[in-house]
Amino acid sequence: MNRVQALVEDGLGPKSRGRPEWLKPLWDQRRDVTKSRVDRAIRSLSKAGLVVSLRAIAKRAETLDGAPLSPNTIYRNEAAYELYRARATARPRTRQRTHSLQALVAELPPSQRKRLNARIEYLRRKTKDALVAELLTLKQLLSQREMETATLREEIVRLSS
Repeated sequence: MNRVQALVEDGLGPKSRGRPEWLKPLWDQRRDVTKSRVDRAIRSLSKAGLVVSLRAIAKRAETLDGAPLSPNTIYRNEAAYELYRARATARPRTRQRTHSLQALVAELPPSQRKRLNARIEYLRRKTKDALVAELLTLKQLLSQREMETATLREEIVRLSS
């Protein structure tokens, strides 16, 4: 478990700000409602022989329930997004990978590429702020390790003299 995850679990991290524990049951209920709305919309679209896309699901859910539903809400709700991915008939837009990501994937043996691609997709679903926080934490840890290494190296030189 990394430091950011530990902070979030302790209620001190960036994702926990403004998220009181007593609201968790309400959020869980809303996630379940969104999932069921998405499921009903997908079944309705499939039954009508229409394209199942994020935008189509959002529009159909609004028509069925009379309440708006954003495609971003579907994307951020893991269970609803998995329903969409399993039943999508419209191909989701593929993101263009930068040359550095393509090179990184190409360097790996084929057996490890699938895992890296899954990791890349997971990271793409995170917010920029969460990624920045992780990056800064990792840089700080790397700096600490470099200082510790230098201290140990000096101690080894001192003891061997």
